[in-house]
Amino acid sequence: MIYRDNLHDIAFDIIRNGRYHHKTTLQFATVRNAQSQTERDLLATEFGIRKKPSIFDKVTRDRYLQCPHDAFHCVGGLAREMLQATFQTFSTIGENAFLEIWHNFEFPPTWSRQQNPITHLGSYFFSDCLCLCMIMPFLIYRAISNTAMLNKAFVEHLIKVCEITKNHTVDQLIRL
Repeated sequence: MIYRDNLHDIAFDIIRNGRYHHKTTLQFATVRNAQSQTERDLLATEFGIRKKPSIFDKVTRDRYLQCPHDAFHCVGGLAREMLQATFQTFSTIGENAFLEIWHNFEFPPTWSRQQNPITHLGSYFFSDCLCLCMIMPFLIYRAISNTAMLNKAFVEHLIKVCEITKNHTVDQLIRL
């Protein structure tokens, strides 16, 4: 670990004092195996680490090379996944109805012009995905009027899981 005093030290040994994955894994194990809470606190302070690794470390491959775990990127990634899953539930008729509503929807004047979300979702920034998530309930409510607009497998799954009739599928979907 480098301290503030050593930031401009040209002779600082990066290899010996670097925070490499294998070293911090051993340090976390040392902290975890400490006998008392006070000893754990002292070791964590000495190593400059938390008492337990972040829960996101199990998800990432390398805690030093990847971007930090922040709420914006987490929510943006979830929003994109949700939008992809939503568009997969549309049939061709549903996609056309959605796009018709999309083209006629009155967007806030401060928003940039949005591309077709069904065909260009891969080029959306996280901020675009989050904006689309804000208006998605309104678009879906206007676009889905009957079950012909939804993918047949999705309708059958919804009928099976929610134990409803086909006539009540759209009403149940809107309430979700």
